[in-house]
Amino acid sequence: MSEQKQEGRWRNVRQIAKIFGVVEGSLYRACAAGRLPCARIPGIGLRIDYYALLKMSEADMKARVKAGAQVKPKPAQA
Repeated sequence: MSEQKQEGRWRNVRQIAKIFGVVEGSLYRACAAGRLPCARIPGIGLRIDYYALLKMSEADMKARVKAGAQVKPKPAQA
């Protein structure tokens, strides 16, 4: 039997950046400014509350991150 690892509520910055298509540095700045729901966990690092982000609209989340942020261009689909 293969076991799948389920992702929990708290995701790391790289995972959130990939999901929402934003630059990792922008997420760090937004968390430092208190614009995103996050927690610094000693010995682990910064974690972002994925469930809280899902409750926001994607446009609202990107607006919170936008202060000086660059949004990654989405790849062209064939």
